[in-house]
Amino acid sequence: MEREICYECDSDKVIKSKDYTSVVIKGERIEYEEEFFLCEECGSSYYDDSMIRKNLLTPQDIYRTKHGLLTSEEIKNIRKFYDLSQENLALILNWGAKTITRYESKSIQDSSHNDVLWQVKSNPAFLLEKLRENKEKMNSDYQSIYDNIELVVKNHIEAYSGIQSLLNEYAVFSDRSEYNGNKKIDINIIKKIVCYIIQESEVNKVKLMKMLWYSDMLYYKDKSIGLTGLVYMHYKMGALPKGHNDLLRACSDVVNVEEVYYEFNPDHVSYKISTKGEDNKCDLDHDVKLIVDSVIEKFGDMNTNEIVDYMHKEKAYKETRDKDLISYKYAEFINF
Repeated sequence: MEREICYECDSDKVIKSKDYTSVVIKGERIEYEEEFFLCEECGSSYYDDSMIRKNLLTPQDIYRTKHGLLTSEEIKNIRKFYDLSQENLALILNWGAKTITRYESKSIQDSSHNDVLWQVKSNPAFLLEKLRENKEKMNSDYQSIYDNIELVVKNHIEAYSGIQSLLNEYAVFSDRSEYNGNKKIDINIIKKIVCYIIQESEVNKVKLMKMLWYSDMLYYKDKSIGLTGLVYMHYKMGALPKGHNDLLRACSDVVNVEEVYYEFNPDHVSYKISTKGEDNKCDLDHDVKLIVDSVIEKFGDMNTNEIVDYMHKEKAYKETRDKDLISYKYAEFINF
């Protein structure tokens, strides 16, 4: 790796350093940590282009967060979710062509534009309607952009339907208990874990559900609380979350589910699951990631039969019967 050279004395004893400073934004003083290069030889400090951009955005994003505005990174992630250029998103919203570019790099949006961007984030149908309204402003990419957003809308509707069905099924488990890991169901963390497992390991439905169970149990064993709030039941193929079909529908905006038929057994259907690639939806907290990574390392190379056979040896499976709820207290005895 090439060492940084001091522009004042040509020394290579240059380190990255940080120090607290402040800046006034819209009449409000914001304190933040500034990055810079520091020469240990002559004491000079200076910035490269990436530091300048970061030092500009950091206090702005602190201000945004403090005032309930989307950060520059959140705006960028919204745009990437729809696979749009900065200019195309701005034109769809009937804004100036450089508006999104400014919001992602150097300017803070006003509250009215922020409200519109929240709508775009939470409601794909809103963006599709905006695209129709401003069709004449778009270039030859209109149809491909329309088709892409329309697909997002369909996935959003399917995911919303799955979420509502799952929440309805879990309404009777609203109180924390040994069967939900002392936690109410958390759709957001479920989607993140499902997305992460699929990105890191080739899975079908049965294997995914077992990996969810082991992730929940290992986390409960360590923290005395589950990860997801899912309630697991005893089935022939091992533990399955209650409402497992609705669970996959709830995740349909981040995963694809493909039916696979086998020539030697046409009556048997397997479900191959793959990610749709929205990496920003799969970010896990450090402690959660450690647990899920250990499950992936343990079971990632196993096929369906192997992981099912492995789970059949668990005390949680041996001491429960078909359709019984499986207590998280069995985490104490997990074979891992």
